[in-house]
Amino acid sequence: MVVGSECFEGIWRLPKKGSKVVLVYDYFTREILGTLFERTELCAYDINQSYNLEDDDDYRIPSPDQPAIYFLKPTIRNVEMIISDASISRYKSFHCCFSSPIPYYLARYLASRPSGHSTIHVHNNHFLEFVTLREDLFFLVPDNPKLNTKSFSLQLNDPTATPSDIELVIDKIATGLFSVLSTLDVVPFITCPPGGDAQKVASLLDQRLRHHLQLLGHTNFLFSDSNRRPLLCLFDRNFELSVAIQHDFRYAPLVQDVFAPTSNRVTVQGQTIALEGDDFFWTANGSADFSAIAAKLDAQAIKYIHDAQQPCTHDWIDSLKWPPPLPDVMARMPNLLALKYLTNIHTDIENALRLEVTQRSLDYFAGKECQMMVRGGGGIDFDDLLDALRRKGNKMDRLRFAIMFLLSTDSIPQLQVDQVESALQDSEIDTSAFQYVKKLKSLNAALVKNRGHDKSSAMAEMVEALMEGPEIESGYLMFDPKSNSAAATSPNKKGGTFKDAIVFVVGDGNYAEYEYLQELANRGQQPRKRIIYGSTEILSGGEFIEQLTLLR
Repeated sequence: MVVGSECFEGIWRLPKKGSKVVLVYDYFTREILGTLFERTELCAYDINQSYNLEDDDDYRIPSPDQPAIYFLKPTIRNVEMIISDASISRYKSFHCCFSSPIPYYLARYLASRPSGHSTIHVHNNHFLEFVTLREDLFFLVPDNPKLNTKSFSLQLNDPTATPSDIELVIDKIATGLFSVLSTLDVVPFITCPPGGDAQKVASLLDQRLRHHLQLLGHTNFLFSDSNRRPLLCLFDRNFELSVAIQHDFRYAPLVQDVFAPTSNRVTVQGQTIALEGDDFFWTANGSADFSAIAAKLDAQAIKYIHDAQQPCTHDWIDSLKWPPPLPDVMARMPNLLALKYLTNIHTDIENALRLEVTQRSLDYFAGKECQMMVRGGGGIDFDDLLDALRRKGNKMDRLRFAIMFLLSTDSIPQLQVDQVESALQDSEIDTSAFQYVKKLKSLNAALVKNRGHDKSSAMAEMVEALMEGPEIESGYLMFDPKSNSAAATSPNKKGGTFKDAIVFVVGDGNYAEYEYLQELANRGQQPRKRIIYGSTEILSGGEFIEQLTLLR
């Protein structure tokens, strides 16, 4: 529903068909491409070489007889690199495709510089500044870590950040969301709680959509299907902090927690495994309890054996010929091999996860944290809590467990808070993140959000309420980019309910939150809801705690 390789069909076909092509990217666009294409898939488009523009020139072999596609972020540095390559005719021709429209001043600068004997073509109608992990899961492209830039969340919550610094980050987030909406070809209603960064993003995004809709009389390559109106729900990360920290015993969140995937790739026992969208086991069982995964894998193995032993066609049975016709055998091989491969890799993942679960008591933490968030602080005996903080899991598991206790109820006796902190210190655990959340909680009582049941989250429950309409939740703002008024309204006066929603967290997201929303989408009703989830970054619970530690 968000973006797939088909969005790049037009880009790959820019050079003359049949000619071998060089692909040049930067760190930013490498993240976009990394989840969509394997190197072998690029070969199908005659791309036989690919280079990172930020690598040393020694690694980028000149190919003056081949055309090149430059897929880059539109920055002055990248434009200067294109000019430099063109001046020495590194390639036969240059097809420059940018992840978002190149600013006018950069386009003029590029056009005004000599290009040697090569021809430079600029193709400018792309909005691709986000990374797709699944068809309904995305995050925004991070800045290059080589430049020592902070994550979106750290920049937004940095106490030393100036208003102009915050505006720059908000602009980047709005640009990324605009890319998502233009790819989906929709103009949504936008809703958000008032007063936070989510409102700033909503307001700026509303302005941009209005501006582009006004241009539709002159150019209609964007939002040609603007009558489709999903609900875009924007939330600040602090709306529900606990779900970013909790241990979760469902398959996909547990994989993220233990292996911290990068661009849909995990490393298990030295083997890099790609968890792609065509991995039907990963897609179908991400929300399954980990304890059920072994049985599901056994069923997959039995299915493989059964399918491999089946006769190829009824025609072959009727003919009673042996061996079966070779074309029938070959036609079935890809599906059989895929089934075997996926069963094998997920068995490897399941075995590695089971070892981690045993060593770190992850099932204990997940179960107790769930009880605390449903029942409040009374969901766990305090002596059991202290015992777990001294004996179970690793240091990060204990720190997360302590913070979850802190977030489980509005009022915790100060003596208990001190005892929890002492237990962490006795284990030589850095309590900076604990201190940060404690301070945040003292300033914002709404940080504590208990759940109605263990199969949902506060955000999923709010999204369900927002989609039901016709009156929006009390206090929430509504922006309609197609209305005459540019001001936000509250409550929502649009009648009816929404069947499509895009939920975006201005801050760090995670697989647990994604799975809660997919459970909401799949819950019984017909037709089912369709919910896309995104955030500025996708982090594991441990990675999120590391972010909080830097904010102390």
